[in-house]
Amino acid sequence: MLHRRPLFLLTCAALASGAFYLVAEHRPTERFTKSVKALQANTDRVSKQLQQEAEAACALFALAGNTPLTDALVTSIPPGSRIYKNGVVVAWTDHAPVDDTVLDTARADHLVLPDGVYLHAVAWQGQVTAHVLKRIWFDPPIRNAYLQPHFEAVLNPPAGLLAGKGPGEQAALRDAAGVLMFNVYWPDGEAPPGARAHLRLFLLLVALSLCVLAAWELFMVVRPEWLGFVGFAAVLALVRWAVMACGQVTPLVDPKLFDPSLFASSVITPSLGDLLINASFLLFVSLFARRTILPKTRRTAWTNTLLLTLAVFALAWEIDQVLVGLVRDSNINLDLFHVQRMDAYSWAALGSIALLLLGWCALADALLPNLRRVLPRWRGAWLVVPVALAAAVLHGLTGKEDLIWSLWPLPALVLVARLPRGGLIGAFSLIALFALLTAQVLDVQTLERSRRDREAVAETTAPREDPVIELLFGEASKGLEASRTVAQWVRQGNACSAADLDRLVRQPFFTGYWDRFDLRLHLISAAGRFYCSTSPDAASSARSIVDRYEQAVPTTGNADLRLAEKPGEEALYLGRIPLPGGLLVAEIRPRVVADGLGFPELLLAGDRGHARSPMPYSRARYERGILTESNGEAPFPVTWGRHDPDGSIRWEKGGFEYFAQGTLASSLVVVAAQTPTGLDHVTAFSFLFLFYCLVAAIAGLAFWGFTRPRPPLAFGVRGKVRIGVLTFAIASLALFTLGMRNLLNERSEQRSSKAVDERTWGTGRTPANPARRRCPDARHSPVFRPSA
Repeated sequence: MLHRRPLFLLTCAALASGAFYLVAEHRPTERFTKSVKALQANTDRVSKQLQQEAEAACALFALAGNTPLTDALVTSIPPGSRIYKNGVVVAWTDHAPVDDTVLDTARADHLVLPDGVYLHAVAWQGQVTAHVLKRIWFDPPIRNAYLQPHFEAVLNPPAGLLAGKGPGEQAALRDAAGVLMFNVYWPDGEAPPGARAHLRLFLLLVALSLCVLAAWELFMVVRPEWLGFVGFAAVLALVRWAVMACGQVTPLVDPKLFDPSLFASSVITPSLGDLLINASFLLFVSLFARRTILPKTRRTAWTNTLLLTLAVFALAWEIDQVLVGLVRDSNINLDLFHVQRMDAYSWAALGSIALLLLGWCALADALLPNLRRVLPRWRGAWLVVPVALAAAVLHGLTGKEDLIWSLWPLPALVLVARLPRGGLIGAFSLIALFALLTAQVLDVQTLERSRRDREAVAETTAPREDPVIELLFGEASKGLEASRTVAQWVRQGNACSAADLDRLVRQPFFTGYWDRFDLRLHLISAAGRFYCSTSPDAASSARSIVDRYEQAVPTTGNADLRLAEKPGEEALYLGRIPLPGGLLVAEIRPRVVADGLGFPELLLAGDRGHARSPMPYSRARYERGILTESNGEAPFPVTWGRHDPDGSIRWEKGGFEYFAQGTLASSLVVVAAQTPTGLDHVTAFSFLFLFYCLVAAIAGLAFWGFTRPRPPLAFGVRGKVRIGVLTFAIASLALFTLGMRNLLNERSEQRSSKAVDERTWGTGRTPANPARRRCPDARHSPVFRPSA
């Protein structure tokens, strides 16, 4: 017969489950229609507001007449305004890319400009005309990692809604006059989760939590104990399966937490979120085993000891695999040498490791009473040591030679056995052992990952033939030759710009795999007159570009694509695409952007993958053994003398580890990273020790609160001294950590400000204080006030 408490918990879980299935999400069509109506209502509201602002500004300037402009009048101009008198601009607060003469005659309620769609309101009174513009859709002419199309916040747009032509259902968005501005759609044709999906997730989590609590209460009293343990483990396995089956209902949780691209090691652990769930369930199972698997008789003690010994070392093996996988099979930053760069996912990964270690301690604590029953005192080593040696041999056979990965359970078992007598010293010793294990494995794997990343960076940036580029260039050539839009644009012979080349040529024909390279396009007319280029340092004439192309070596299978690997040439390939009325030359360079003046990464389409590497890298390029460019803190020699017949070499010098890729006869790329010092390793250990102390304190308080609802508050002198010392130590460590973090943030901000100042000087001077100006002659000195 069920007890009242488990029955009550199961009843509540059933109610939550029923509510979960009764609460249904609205249909995608209904949600899409509702979102479009809300966006249209916000658009109409903004249009009406702009019209009111235009009429108010027009009335104020008409009332002022020909009197000089005052500060109060200038301040009253709404953002996004241009005020005309007799067709001449006398005041403005907008930066819309539209000519004054064009805007003066515009009367439409919206304008399609080069950088997006603007709502437009106009009012006139006598000689005064007021125009007010507000951008609602941003569509940059050049798209990269920083510039992406989006709705402006003034419309309060629904999350994820985009404008243009896309997949799935679409709806029209119109201006105040009913004229079509653009269509809107959901990205990928799918609507994001709504409020009801959030409610369903909450109900699901409540139902699962109540089921776990009810199972704990129910199977705790089942006899024999092993049957209760098997039942509880089976219930948790069923709950885990339910969580994985309902994995799509996770809008409250960060989607990236369950993204396999962030972390994935197996079918059971396909993401970082699943790792957290698995670690939590393993902790529950271990705690349940600690409460139920007791040495009732000598026979049951032998059975329990054998099973728990295997479970302890199996869990230790899994912890080793998780530590390695979190660095090797993930994009999580666990570089303990640079703790200030760790993000929320790094803390989630460390939290999962802490939960696994807590579960291992609970299993070890369940093993020790059974082990003492069958093999008293030190004789238990006759059973544990052979298992540990077998685990060491197994680690060696799988390529993991480090003995600490396989033998750490032995000292950990000794420390767990001494916890009741060791007190705080024993607990700190156990925490120190776990911190040492974690730091050692993570540090070794981080350094190995850094070496692999440097090899990848050197390989992708070293100039060499790329068969994929040769194949894609042929496809892009065919697409450009068949494009009527490009042919018509080239035949017109009008002046073009880098934005035109990017919009009409690069975005439709050179995206995807092309983003790994620095693609520069040069358009030349049929008469040899230079049109335009996307290169920031383009030649002044078309002849120099043609000469560079003629000096390159044709590739196999495509005479129009040539390999430009020679001294002094930065391009990897030079390709020629004949067009009706012109010639397009594509310059393909390895994407190596040195630190210098300006912001060249703003001109690059796509995302720079190697910029997010876990460790800071220094890079250098050599042409025939001569240094041509370098960046970073590592000292590179002016001339290169090292040589390896295999084409790559690695060595350490001056606190940096270098990796070179290439040949002395042509081009060679060197990537260097700073080698961690002994102080870095000590700092990593200290950080993990403090983190595990915090986790252990939280776990201890939770265990104390659940097992002793009313603990005695009387402490002796020794207890008071220990608590005082412990509190002082924790407070000191916390204050020291906060102080160091603030110091690191200040220094990082100073370095960033210095770099921004240097690059700003490279891009050109800008007005230091673009404040409002007012002068007597309004025809030549308009009033300027930047919009908010």
